[in-house]
Amino acid sequence: MGKVTDVMNARAAECEDMEELIDFCKEFDSEMINFSKFMNELIKRKNMTVKEFVNIYNSQKTKIPKWFDGTLSPTERHQYIKIAILMGMTPEETNLFLTRCGGYSKLYPKNIDDAACIHALTHHMDYEGYKILRNRMENELKEIIYRETREIYPEEYVAIRDSIPHDDGYFDTVDKLDEQFKAKERKNGKKHKGEKTVTDAEKKQEKYLRLKLMNKESEFTGTEVIMDHLNDSNDMIQYVKDNWKAIVTANFRLVDYIDSWLESHPYVNEDDRVVDTIGGFLFEKTVYDDISFNTYKVIQSFVSEIRCHFTKLLSRDYLIFLGVLFDFDIEEINTMLSIAHMDFLCARVESEAALIAALHNCRKENKISDVKEFLADEQAANSKKIKKIIDLLFTDKDFMEFGLSK
Repeated sequence: MGKVTDVMNARAAECEDMEELIDFCKEFDSEMINFSKFMNELIKRKNMTVKEFVNIYNSQKTKIPKWFDGTLSPTERHQYIKIAILMGMTPEETNLFLTRCGGYSKLYPKNIDDAACIHALTHHMDYEGYKILRNRMENELKEIIYRETREIYPEEYVAIRDSIPHDDGYFDTVDKLDEQFKAKERKNGKKHKGEKTVTDAEKKQEKYLRLKLMNKESEFTGTEVIMDHLNDSNDMIQYVKDNWKAIVTANFRLVDYIDSWLESHPYVNEDDRVVDTIGGFLFEKTVYDDISFNTYKVIQSFVSEIRCHFTKLLSRDYLIFLGVLFDFDIEEINTMLSIAHMDFLCARVESEAALIAALHNCRKENKISDVKEFLADEQAANSKKIKKIIDLLFTDKDFMEFGLSK
């Protein structure tokens, strides 16, 4: 991290209450992430009006003008990627845009979306071209994983899948078949209405790939090679073929870190029952009112993505939140972020500054309740960035207790 960020992190840690944190944000206002300021400067450099930008973005036309007056900002990382491609940014500018304006991770070439984005930015592709390339790469990876793991599927599934003709609608048909198969598996194991659990096939797939790839290191094609030597979409498909092992295993180290932590820090509930699985841990947190049931579903789905969805880039916010649930201190959360190839907690992001301050002011043995108490302030509730933490962390009971409005 840079010197300014280090100073800001240290100063945020010194804030003893929300009032001091608000003063901190005002003091360092020019250094805080400011999406609207960046966007206004960007369209000015491009000699473009807000209306012209709205037209080329071509969706959410009523919301986008609010990006420029500071009342709204994009809520998903892929929206920042779309802006970067539409506005012809370089990979370096995009990384700055993602980290400084969105609080997101830099482009990561072991992720399909990001590898396609690096190629699109370097070769000045339009957004539709990027989407086509990304879908081709994702489909190629899915096919490789299927071929490598077809032994785990029932014979009737393999027979149907292998009989589908490789025509223009092949991948749509395969995706529908996969969803039918997974939905059938979920049916018996579903515990709560609307909850998508990890299917047995997905668990088997992860286990099978781990065994197959154990101790098999492969050289990885990094960002520079994507930029300098891969010239077209066919080169990028070959990139997936050459690097699929590294892409698939990118999250395994994070999964192992979480599993080993739970194994060495088993959660004992009020009935003295030991819980050492992530699903059980999250459910206990719901039962005993540490988190809401909606948060349980969100984080359970996120953990499923870490384990089984090899093409998705993980949510930084949810990973940080998982660290809070684990009673991690700042150093432990930063370790988990680095394993996930993300930057450390950064006080340039308002919500992360709030967490840095809250974590420095809480007791190790009662972290969640102390963090809640620190954030239970109307000034915090009025902050869009901090509100995201509150919505995840607070239950209905907490909102009533602290007198906050949803």
